[in-house]
Amino acid sequence: MKVRLQVDEEDARDEVIELLRAQDRIDQAITFLQRYTHEYVEWNLLVRLLLLQGPVKDVQLMAYEESGPRRDARSMVAYHFAEQGRIDELRRLVTPGSSTGLALLLARALVARGRVDEGVAVLQERVDADEQHSRDWLIQLLVEQGRVDEAVRALDRAVEDTDARYPAAIERLTKAKADLLAAYDRPDRNRN
Repeated sequence: MKVRLQVDEEDARDEVIELLRAQDRIDQAITFLQRYTHEYVEWNLLVRLLLLQGPVKDVQLMAYEESGPRRDARSMVAYHFAEQGRIDELRRLVTPGSSTGLALLLARALVARGRVDEGVAVLQERVDADEQHSRDWLIQLLVEQGRVDEAVRALDRAVEDTDARYPAAIERLTKAKADLLAAYDRPDRNRN
């Protein structure tokens, strides 16, 4: 079991949690892990136990630490907040400079609650900051929401923003636009 935990095998972690729960020892395990945990796998287990028991404030504090194994708590608690629809708390974790993946999580959580424009705006901020993957995720979100014309405009901006020294990137974006237009049976308004 110890080896399976060390390689961060999710089933092993779940087995340990169930064993602790069956023995009514989760609080004892939390206390121990809070005192003696230094490795990622241990923090991962601690965060999951804390979230299971409900003291989310402890996990929130860990989520704001920027170094060491605790930095992973931010992602874990963000997923927890997204699942529970705790948008305001999730938004506090998604700060400038935080992971673009967390911004995507926030955007999807907002969309899931019918707040599509806010979700799009979250990703647009990341596009404006030129963060990796943000434009692709924005376009995907727009297409999923049936906002194909906006997705096409985002692809046009991507082509405009791409340095001419990278013809392969421009070609990839142009092909993506053509594929999108064909998939939705829309004419290319930019063609002469």
